[in-house]
Amino acid sequence: MERVKRRKVYRKVRDKTAGKVRSLHRVLAEQMLARPLAPGEMIVHHRNGDSTNNDPSNLLVMPSQRYHAHIELGLTRNLQMG
Repeated sequence: MERVKRRKVYRKVRDKTAGKVRSLHRVLAEQMLARPLAPGEMIVHHRNGDSTNNDPSNLLVMPSQRYHAHIELGLTRNLQMG
């Protein structure tokens, strides 16, 4: 059975300080870390794969896109096997 890939939807919020619109999950990750995301921390992963679940316990800051791809591949394989 082939899985249909759903488009991820990210909630946006207006950052009044910076004067721009930002993704809520990135703003929440910065609040959890109590600092802005560093240049290498470009990926904020939703642990359960649901991009609408922005609960802090569901967010994980990744060190790189390569690491994120590695994690996603492992999760996909586990779902296919299980």
